Amino acid sequence: MMWAWYPFKGYCHRRLGRSRSPRLSQSEPHEARMKNEAEQVEILCTLLQAADDRHFPFEFSLSVAGTGHSRVPLQQSESDQGDFLDDKYDPDSDITLFLQAKFSEIRRRYRLSQSWPGNRAFETLRCSASGQFIYVATVIRFLQTSKLHPQARLDCV
Repeated sequence: MMWAWYPFKGYCHRRLGRSRSPRLSQSEPHEARMKNEAEQVEILCTLLQAADDRHFPFEFSLSVAGTGHSRVPLQQSESDQGDFLDDKYDPDSDITLFLQAKFSEIRRRYRLSQSWPGNRAFETLRCSASGQFIYVATVIRFLQTSKLHPQARLDCV
């Protein structure tokens, strides 16, 4: 299947006009999961071809997983203004910093001891997150938004 944006280009010029055309289209990895590497590369190449045309009315912001086959077309593009993240993503360090800061806020707010919540509870939360920031953010929100004492809420978790 050959992807081409040319019919879409004509539609944009006829229907949207230059003044009303959107300037950003965002594609995220979870929205377009394809198992076929060739299709992924073909779609990326088509988007890059469109982005290189000064008459195309959209700008793209792409989030691409760190697989090699999807990075090659982007790295070869003249229009690429990308920031490539390296493979050193370490969510545990971000989660640790977040938990330390939020527990410090909770300790000040409720006048709890400096040792609260304790290393065991801290490590349990960090490990339970499995690298998912949303987990610890939800737990902290739960601890902060109830009339119960924070330790009672933490015991529920």
